[in-house]
Amino acid sequence: MIRRAKANMVFVTLGIALFWSCASKHEGEQRKKVRVPAVVTRTLKKTDVRLEREYLVTLEAYQEAKIFAKTSGYVLRILKDRGDSVKKGDLLALVEDEELSEMERQALAQMESVQAQLQYARENEARLKKLMEKQLVSQADLDNATTQVKALDAQLRALQANFQATRTRRGYTEVRAPFDGFVLTRNVDVGALVGPQGVALFVVGDIQKIKAIVDVPQTDYGFIKPETEVSLQVDGLEQARFTGKITRITPAFDRATRTMQVEMVFDNQDGVLKPGMFGRAKVLRNMLQGVIVVPALSVVRREDKAFVFIVENNLARQVEVEVGETLPSGDAVVQKGLEEGQRLVVRGKDLISDGIEVKEVQEGAKTQRTGD
Repeated sequence: MIRRAKANMVFVTLGIALFWSCASKHEGEQRKKVRVPAVVTRTLKKTDVRLEREYLVTLEAYQEAKIFAKTSGYVLRILKDRGDSVKKGDLLALVEDEELSEMERQALAQMESVQAQLQYARENEARLKKLMEKQLVSQADLDNATTQVKALDAQLRALQANFQATRTRRGYTEVRAPFDGFVLTRNVDVGALVGPQGVALFVVGDIQKIKAIVDVPQTDYGFIKPETEVSLQVDGLEQARFTGKITRITPAFDRATRTMQVEMVFDNQDGVLKPGMFGRAKVLRNMLQGVIVVPALSVVRREDKAFVFIVENNLARQVEVEVGETLPSGDAVVQKGLEEGQRLVVRGKDLISDGIEVKEVQEGAKTQRTGD
């Protein structure tokens, strides 16, 4: 009985030992599997990179003019309104000026009176010349008649000049467009009292081209040149891209701000761009050809050095790199340390260290979540 109990005890002990042995082996295999982290990799390729400088801009009409009345008076008629297209010389409005009208009438009446007197004086002079030939009048009588003709002729010329000046001033009552374009603003109504010192009646702008004036810092001076291409994106039209060029550069920097003004002009034949729009203008400052670009988040920085991980033969390898420009896309240009064709770890870098075995998954393939 005692012997049988001992035998049972031995079997139980062996069974427990065997169970724990199998369990430990299974756990060890599981640990091995867990210890091989999965990383996402990207095959590196050389590419060309445009390095651009972005400037915030407010668009303006290519030409814009505030139109004032040249004479004081009341607005008699409005012939053009906001949004109307105009040609140079088109009549925009009429201003009534009774004082000028009266001056013109008086000048015309005076001129007609003197013309009649001059006509009579010339006829009298001609008559006296004939009588002088017959010695029926004195030389003094003829000289007086000639003097009167000259005086009336001079008076008439003065009156004609005055009448022309008055008529020119009367022309000031006609408000006309200075160039081809559109009426951007109308500020007065019929009956309003206007004058040279008052408000602008209209604002006329040429928007077949649109311009932007940018204050460019001295640090950007090296790549700002006339005729340089400029790309433009405006709020509300994010999918559209507009192309223009630098047309003017001021020859000096502002002493206070250390900036210079640069004019950029964009074609706008279809009228999509509007004065006052807010946008972003980009100017090419450098073109990098055949460079390797990596996600900035794939770079590990320690003190003053930068590293990335690549995968070779299922092993992670830490590589020191020299990082250049960081692009608006979030990528970074690698100047030294990587070669085309290498497989860069873009996700999972925090789970690995140099030399460990990894499970590699190409970028874009479906995989379980990995560390960043």
